Amino acid sequence: MAEQESATTPMSKADSVENMTSINLDTATAVQSQASTEEKKMDYDNEAQKLEDKALVFLIKQSRPVMIPDFAKWFDINKIHEIEKKSLPEFFNETSRFKTEKAYKDTRNFIINTYRLSPFEYLTMTSVRRNIAMDISSIYKIFKFVEKWGLINYRIDPRSKSSIMGPSFTGHFKVLLDTPDGLKPHVPMASEVSKKRTRDDIEYLDSLTNNNLAIRKNIYDELQDFNSFKSADKSSTQIHRTFICHVCSNDSIDVYYHNLRLREANLCVNCYEINHFTDNFNKEDYVKLDINAQPDTNWSDQEVVLLLEGLEMYENDWDKIIKHIANNKTIEQCIEKYISLPIDDKDLKEFVRRMKAKQIAQNEKLDTKKTPLDDEKLRLITKTINSLKLSLEKNIDEKSARDDEKTNELIKESQPVIEELKNTALSKIDTEFKKLYELERKLKMSLDSYTKEHENLTNDRMMLSKQILSINKELSNSNVEKKIILTSSSSNGIQIKLLNKQNEINENKQKLEKLKATEIESISHSDIKKYAVVSL
Repeated sequence: MAEQESATTPMSKADSVENMTSINLDTATAVQSQASTEEKKMDYDNEAQKLEDKALVFLIKQSRPVMIPDFAKWFDINKIHEIEKKSLPEFFNETSRFKTEKAYKDTRNFIINTYRLSPFEYLTMTSVRRNIAMDISSIYKIFKFVEKWGLINYRIDPRSKSSIMGPSFTGHFKVLLDTPDGLKPHVPMASEVSKKRTRDDIEYLDSLTNNNLAIRKNIYDELQDFNSFKSADKSSTQIHRTFICHVCSNDSIDVYYHNLRLREANLCVNCYEINHFTDNFNKEDYVKLDINAQPDTNWSDQEVVLLLEGLEMYENDWDKIIKHIANNKTIEQCIEKYISLPIDDKDLKEFVRRMKAKQIAQNEKLDTKKTPLDDEKLRLITKTINSLKLSLEKNIDEKSARDDEKTNELIKESQPVIEELKNTALSKIDTEFKKLYELERKLKMSLDSYTKEHENLTNDRMMLSKQILSINKELSNSNVEKKIILTSSSSNGIQIKLLNKQNEINENKQKLEKLKATEIESISHSDIKKYAVVSL
């Protein structure tokens, strides 16, 4: 048993040694693999940088200057400014996985670099949209933001901007209007067909079979049509109308043909001669009309006599006067003719003489009717007027005296109030002055204390400097190269430092050089003084 145990122990030791060596090998391989991965990472970055450097050789060289406005100097193509984040927040709040900071930067740089390839040509939104894989609204927002700040399309020649080109309007195309297929007349079917038809039935059926339906009815033409086709016994106040051809839509016509069966249908001369009629119409249905035709303004002697007879018979009833003339005359023509007729001056003179005689007779009647009673009435009226005037003046004087008394009483009542207000204002001013005096006294006390402390400090410093001088003498006597110096500063106050003699000599030299330089500059900048000659 002992032999077996002694045999097993060396075996276990060998196994343990092998295990330790295997663990050490594993750790070594792991360390080597980590080092190799790090070397690979470093190599990858270096390779990427090398590729970028190689790509720079093949880039297009800048041939034209790129200008941006002064207010856009904050822009840096390698960074994103706070102005961009505030203007387009949807790309920086991480709400959408498609709208990220990287996507915004790539799109912005692409737009700017595309423009900078040819900075004198206008960059359009369409050309940008065709080359970027992003939603149109995001591209539009970035494009407008960059264009607003002048990073693209700045100082562009307006002739280089794209525009919709097309032929100009000439107006020589003629359009024919036709009734749509859907708008057809509805003709009701008769329930019973009679063998015999009267004249009334035929006229009714003719009215139903009107195939010339208007697409749109203009209700505002009713009054104009009425005025243009009215009878002679009405007023002729014409409204200016423009007639449009129903076929070729020509509106510049003076002579036209009017349809007697359909009021809205008018034809121009060309369409009438070429026989461009609508359904179921022919030349007999049209009548020729002239827009510039004027009514007959010539008056015969018989018409003038009839006008005067009508005026005597009917006075102001012009409708009956026109009927009495029995001719194609309007109210305006009749009035104009009546005004232009000469009037005999003798009749006017006789009428004026009669009116003057009547006026004189009325005045004489009034004078003869006066009596002594009328004189008494006039006296009484004047007396009453005078008495009323005196009473009114007295009342006015009394009222003015009362008003003066009231104003005096009010002034007396208000005087003590004014005195109180004045006293309160003066008391406030006194209190303010007292406060100022107190502040002045405190200020003087603080100034006195400050001056005393300042004197104490100066005395202490003098004593300290004397002690330092005595110490420096003792040090020099004992052949010590170091020296004690007092330094003062606003932040640290007064301090004591030890310095070597060599350092002190160097500092003194530097100070002397600075003083010399300042003196030379002051002399060079100073004006040359001119001295007057003084005779002894």
